[in-house]
Amino acid sequence: MGVSDLQHLRSIGAAVSDHIRALFPHGGGGERIGIGAGGDWTKQIDLQAETFALDRVRDMGMEWNILSEEIGYLDRGSDKTLIIDPIDGTYNAVNALPFYATSLAIMGSDGEIDAGVVCDIPMRRSFHAERGRGAYLDDERIRTRDYIESRAVFSSFLEPGSMEDNRTLLSWPKRVRYFGAVSLEVCFVAKGSFDLFALFSRIPRITDLAAAHLILKEAGGKHMKIRTDGTWADYHPFKESDIRGVLAIGDPTAAERMIEISRAARPR
Repeated sequence: MGVSDLQHLRSIGAAVSDHIRALFPHGGGGERIGIGAGGDWTKQIDLQAETFALDRVRDMGMEWNILSEEIGYLDRGSDKTLIIDPIDGTYNAVNALPFYATSLAIMGSDGEIDAGVVCDIPMRRSFHAERGRGAYLDDERIRTRDYIESRAVFSSFLEPGSMEDNRTLLSWPKRVRYFGAVSLEVCFVAKGSFDLFALFSRIPRITDLAAAHLILKEAGGKHMKIRTDGTWADYHPFKESDIRGVLAIGDPTAAERMIEISRAARPR
């Protein structure tokens, strides 16, 4: 039996994680190298992680197309595409805040994610999933949790310019947190630590969400979007526009509550 795409991803992710921990055990790597394909500054730690990951792909003899946060898209004639965010949560990593990850996913020719891995680098563990086969944290099956409003815990990213517009949406949970790494925060919804993760102000990058999107879905959750007109719909990370916010939701009841509050807050 051959090695699966998921096994390849887990191997690459584990190697990148070990490499980054060895290079930057106490943070650092924040020197600016240039502007990445995603439009943000590429830091030394990002480049180190990406170069090491792509070297591993080459050494394994994998001919996948590549879509990376830093280099953009590389067409190698394959029907599969490796989608990689070498370091999600760069600011945390540079400042030795222990919440950052490497995210890797394989997208098939149908535009769907077939396998995904999010490696929690400081905690030395990985979230992973294959389409139709469930989601796992290391070797333990994970599931989203039932929504109970009295204990609701959300995570949310609000840029300063979007805080006032979205304050009502996030004023009612028991607690709201933000940790600074989108892929990990979605995985925390998948494993039942958060009820919901909300991202406002910018359209999420495919590299941020590809692996986590599959992990959340296989754990029983889903992504939804709020359009600029305030209406809600299911969200697919590769086919989207007209977005005010994206939410990772564990239990549909949490989504129903958010929609109710959103409609009540919308100007008439």
